[in-house]
Amino acid sequence: LTLRGMGLDVKGGAQVSTAEGGGLTQATLTLAADLGAARPLLGWLAGLPAEATLAGTATGNLESRDARPGTALTGRVTVERLRFTGARDPKTGHATTIEEARVALSPRLVLDATPGAVRIDETTLTSATLSATMKGSIVPRGDDQILDLTVGLDGDLVRVAEHLRKALGPSYDD
Repeated sequence: LTLRGMGLDVKGGAQVSTAEGGGLTQATLTLAADLGAARPLLGWLAGLPAEATLAGTATGNLESRDARPGTALTGRVTVERLRFTGARDPKTGHATTIEEARVALSPRLVLDATPGAVRIDETTLTSATLSATMKGSIVPRGDDQILDLTVGLDGDLVRVAEHLRKALGPSYDD
């Protein structure tokens, strides 16, 4: 399966078992995207305001396989030269701008090891500003979802403060 358009190039494949009780045994997805060209679709999916801009390139892959029990998901998405500018505040004229040379997200999850549960074996998010590592689970309990998560953070507080100043606007005072 290949889909191309609106700044996206997505390729996927799957393996299915015909044995009794079989089904999907493995699936892969690769992605390449020009975020500026894909902005209309991504903006609609993410609910971004019409005047928000997005730029950069994204590449990635996602793999799914039977984990017995459950389905294991692993992957990596890397965004190079990320630039996001939000809508301007009508009172101040300020627009939030976030720029990162490189952002990478690497999930390692197991879905439905028990019905409705997600086990987060390890998911990492890295950039020049901040890195985070997450482990834990999301388990259904009645009508609720119980989140048990451990997060480790490491970052450059000067850069974090720069991002916060941009997000909070000119009236932000240290």
